[in-house]
Amino acid sequence: MNNRRVAMLICCFCLLLAACRSGTAELRTDAGETNLVSVGRFHSSDKELTLWTYYDPSSLLKEFKKMHPDVQLHVRLVQYDTLVEDYLEGLAGDNPPDILIIDNNKIGAFRAIQGLENLLESPYEGERFRSLIPEQMWGFYSSLNEKRMIAMPIQILGAVTYYRADILAAHGFPAEPAELAYYLESPENWLHMAKVLKEHDIYIFQYATDPLEVTGMQYSLLDQFYRFGRNNETVRKAAELGREIRKYGLSMQHDVYHAATQEAMQQDRFAMFYMGAWATPELQGWAPGTKGKWRMTRLPMNLYGVDGGSSIAITSSSRNKDLAWDFVKSATLLNEVIHAPAEREFLGGQDLTYYYSSQLQRMEKAAPSPFDEKLARYWSSGIASVIERSDNIGDNLNALEKEMMDSITEDRRRLIHFLNIKPD
Repeated sequence: MNNRRVAMLICCFCLLLAACRSGTAELRTDAGETNLVSVGRFHSSDKELTLWTYYDPSSLLKEFKKMHPDVQLHVRLVQYDTLVEDYLEGLAGDNPPDILIIDNNKIGAFRAIQGLENLLESPYEGERFRSLIPEQMWGFYSSLNEKRMIAMPIQILGAVTYYRADILAAHGFPAEPAELAYYLESPENWLHMAKVLKEHDIYIFQYATDPLEVTGMQYSLLDQFYRFGRNNETVRKAAELGREIRKYGLSMQHDVYHAATQEAMQQDRFAMFYMGAWATPELQGWAPGTKGKWRMTRLPMNLYGVDGGSSIAITSSSRNKDLAWDFVKSATLLNEVIHAPAEREFLGGQDLTYYYSSQLQRMEKAAPSPFDEKLARYWSSGIASVIERSDNIGDNLNALEKEMMDSITEDRRRLIHFLNIKPD
């Protein structure tokens, strides 16, 4: 997103906040107040839906196509990095989509605007799905005041550690999921494992920033009171670990999407990574020759959280809301018992229920904010800088926190005033 458009979106958001009445419980705006939420004129047939998404939606379309074989579906694929910009411009355009697929990491930008249907209201039946969403996760699917349901989760899965049980066992480390999780609660053990395996040209980190990325799966950038959420003892320990990883060259220097890492998986040289449990089918494609050798367990350092995931929103400008709701119901897996025999087989027949969903009860309350898109850029570059430096980590994190919070000072002040929040 270029600087001009960033400025435009920030300006529009500020106008939205400024236009809100002090003390009211819900963010509202008219089309004339900000272009972000204006309703375009969309002429379509009764049997037509337009879907915008950032990934191949083929698996989401199957059931809907069976129900409505006569409906014409138009799919637009947007780039992940420009998802927020593209979607907001689409909502303001002359031909807005009916349905949006939104990544959990981007949802904060949509919690403060109108333009998305409240799925708790008639004619929708969101209320019957509400009880299936853990309270800790509600922020990913609701408006800022948590009274409107703006999106339906496709599936709610926790973040996990994927690991090669055979490789760990061969080098004397715990290989059973529960035993390994307990062992990795200690950052010292995590580092020791990395050093021992590195002697055999085996890696368990993509980058030196991995431990800090893992803390970000538990701690939101801002907490529910819009205070900075990633400057505590656990984060400092993760930063110390990151410096050791960098010092001793313990990371691959490529992520799991890179051909070099996938080749290392196939060659038994990459044995662990940390990601949402949605990644199991991806792993099957990355390393097909390792079937039955992988397992999953909870995150290191006794952390619980989420990584990615997506939801479905219906735009208020849709001319086919009934059909759009049929699509939402057909695509969500919330009301289904998790049964993925192919995934279990690839993971050695492991029972995945706890790691897919039950562990979410132990996570921190998610608090996606309208500022996340901006703050995430500061965070990514900032943690890399913290790890590359050699001076006091606490001072570095304090400076990063100040820089990030200073970048949203005025907008944050307006928002907490509007929401009538009184941070400590």
